[in-house]
Amino acid sequence: MSKKNIVLLPALMCDYRLYAHQIKTLSPYYNILNFNFTNINNIVDAANFVIKQCENEKFSLVGTSMGGYIAMEIMRINSSLVEKLCLINTSWHEDSLEKKQHRLSTIDVAKNLPANSYMIDDNTIKSYLYNQTEEKNKLIKTMFKELGNEAFINQQQMILSRTSSENQFAHYNVPTLIISGKYDEITPTAVHCSMYNALPNGEIVIIDECSHLSPIDQPIALSATLQLFLGK
Repeated sequence: MSKKNIVLLPALMCDYRLYAHQIKTLSPYYNILNFNFTNINNIVDAANFVIKQCENEKFSLVGTSMGGYIAMEIMRINSSLVEKLCLINTSWHEDSLEKKQHRLSTIDVAKNLPANSYMIDDNTIKSYLYNQTEEKNKLIKTMFKELGNEAFINQQQMILSRTSSENQFAHYNVPTLIISGKYDEITPTAVHCSMYNALPNGEIVIIDECSHLSPIDQPIALSATLQLFLGK
């Protein structure tokens, strides 16, 4: 019997290493499909790229932060391919004007720097992780550096191109899990509760001692949660 497919969609300036623990935990039972978005600057194009690569085979869909935005766009375009949906530390809201201005300013900074020199600052990492360690901090900085300025600019433009998904949730026809970090200030638990309340077939898990990047911040708890949800 062939393994079922799981699509993992990363957060801003992350790649498969974001999900290292989840890949290790789930790969014996599932076919894991990882995606990086370095050359795509539009959310619709990103969603269609995933759909095309999956060749019309059904899959469970897991997206963290930016990956959640892409997952919601996939649901908008072709939800019939999605068997189960997990949205992690993400938001159904379109960016506020203030957030859009901030993204545009970071794009301007990145455009004027040498290639592969845009580095995440320590204050931003603090907002990503409740459980900071030297190893985790280094991983995030390494992914930023290796993906590079061009990927950062494209991904910020992709996020700017998205629209609100608030009106879509009532039409989600698949089991959907919302995962929130209790101390996530970028996408607060209150937002995740609103998303959960709008779902016809939803669950929510709030992970304690966890901030915005749950796959790195609380890898064991997240992997266990995904195992339970996907195995149902």
